[in-house]
Amino acid sequence: PWPTVGRLVDFAEFAGHHLCVSVCMRRSISRLSRSSKSERSSTSGDPFAAAPVRGPSPRGPLTRTVSRFSADPDRAHDKKVAGLPIDPAVTAAKLSLRRLRDAVDTTASFYSKYAERKRGAASGNLPLLLPDLAEWSRHEAFCGDEESRRVLHTCAAQLAAIDDLLAAEHAAIGRAAAGLRGEARRLCEEGLNAVCAFELALRDASAASEAATKALRRGVAAGEAAKADGRKAASLKDEKKRQAAQAAAQRAQEKAATEVSQGEVSLRHAEEELARIASEAQPAALRSAADARQRAEDGPVASAAEGLRDAYGCFALGAARVLR
Repeated sequence: PWPTVGRLVDFAEFAGHHLCVSVCMRRSISRLSRSSKSERSSTSGDPFAAAPVRGPSPRGPLTRTVSRFSADPDRAHDKKVAGLPIDPAVTAAKLSLRRLRDAVDTTASFYSKYAERKRGAASGNLPLLLPDLAEWSRHEAFCGDEESRRVLHTCAAQLAAIDDLLAAEHAAIGRAAAGLRGEARRLCEEGLNAVCAFELALRDASAASEAATKALRRGVAAGEAAKADGRKAASLKDEKKRQAAQAAAQRAQEKAATEVSQGEVSLRHAEEELARIASEAQPAALRSAADARQRAEDGPVASAAEGLRDAYGCFALGAARVLR
């Protein structure tokens, strides 16, 4: 079976560490794909096994790098919907997609960096021209004996072949990282956008319901105050003052009645929208999130895992043939 997303998170945890590759890499990769542990001992007997995992557990949160000059969009969104009665299933889907997106970003960045081949002046080391070294051992001016000539030629030729295998491995790993960085991240963002759009719609409908409730309460209170003013106006003995006060109280009551009516309509619409969001928008958002994650895992994530496995496997098999 292909390595799971959890295994890709394991790969992400290796960021900053150099992966050693050798003839034994096939056995190491096979053990990695089957193991359920997040760390492997560096004293397992395999001198080419990867270094122990550093940092948090693969099941813990990955660290996202956000520029100090820009706000974290995830945190900014969460502040907008803080305090809302959001179903835990929606929050779980959002966090799951964020974790997959962050694992994809970290893994793609690591393997993109690993796929770079800095040689010569770029790496600060003098390039080892292995083919020329092999040919020199055959030249008449070679200063060693026959045994030295044979050993040098064999080793240089083998190292040159292994270097070509490494170049092919790095290129394959770079293609796998490009697939993760492109399509896999796009699918994660697609699912996250659906969930975030649902949460923002819930926020807006909740705010509309709260505003309508407050307006209705204000209208009811204004109506009660207008009735009280009408009763006071009726007790006035001065005819003109009584009529003026009663007219003002009547106008206030009519205005309050209009506000109550508008508040009831607004509240009814807000409650209908909340019911629609709960019955239609939430299931749709959850389906979109699950579908996006499934397509990401079955598509570009699985392809990247297959590409990584094949890259290491081809190098291991090729190096084994060269050394034989």
